[in-house]
Amino acid sequence: MYVGERASPGPLLKTEKQMQRYPLSDEYGRYAWRNLLRTGTNDRRADRPKLYYPIFVGDDDAIRIPSMEWEEQDSEYRVLERPRQDETVVWPVKEQEGALIEKNWERGWERVSQEADEYRVQRNGNGSGAQGISSACLLGKEFADPFAYRLSVVREGARRDVEVDLPETFNWLIGLRVESRRRLDGLLAVAGNDAGGRKCLVLWRNLDEIDGAALDTWFDNHRAGLPEALDVVYVNGDHTLNAMRRPGETWVAESTEPAFRKLMFEE
Repeated sequence: MYVGERASPGPLLKTEKQMQRYPLSDEYGRYAWRNLLRTGTNDRRADRPKLYYPIFVGDDDAIRIPSMEWEEQDSEYRVLERPRQDETVVWPVKEQEGALIEKNWERGWERVSQEADEYRVQRNGNGSGAQGISSACLLGKEFADPFAYRLSVVREGARRDVEVDLPETFNWLIGLRVESRRRLDGLLAVAGNDAGGRKCLVLWRNLDEIDGAALDTWFDNHRAGLPEALDVVYVNGDHTLNAMRRPGETWVAESTEPAFRKLMFEE
């Protein structure tokens, strides 16, 4: 299973490295495919069991996360429903030397469920089940570099790029009353209360410099200095922060991209 990275609204790709990262383009901007299976550190089920969960894929390529409950004692999800007759169950497994290796998804189930309507599936394989689907492509969108962003706008029939301060724009969209704004080890951390009174922490990073594993390490290193009683943690790009929630913590980590699009373009 593969996931597509896209930036919408799109970044101004200035370097050859950025162009190589997003080699494809359509009317919405540049994008690229990459494997949805987690690779590198913490890529096995035993490392991050909360990232091991099923995705139901229909014959029409629609995807959904089934109803499930987390069993703390067994460190696994208990699936509460069966797939429909037209659905295939896809697990994050990889065949290696004739054996199936239980791995992790790169994205948590909350984000996949939230963005399910925006994904599309591409199949290459016999489609015989979880192991038979050799690739299912999910299309996502990311803010690759929030510190060098341009938005493509049309005014009086002419399209042009304008510079956008994404952190400040996002603060305005969620009605954030900023209490602190700090640069910590290459990451911008903004804290405050949103329009609904929720305690928020918004994290901004350059994805070429800080990937998911580096973000997890940053969060562990700075956890003690973060605001207490958080309700929401926003972060741009793919992340697995929800898998790092400790007992007694009730915050939920969300991606900035779907929230930005909803508030900017749908409301």
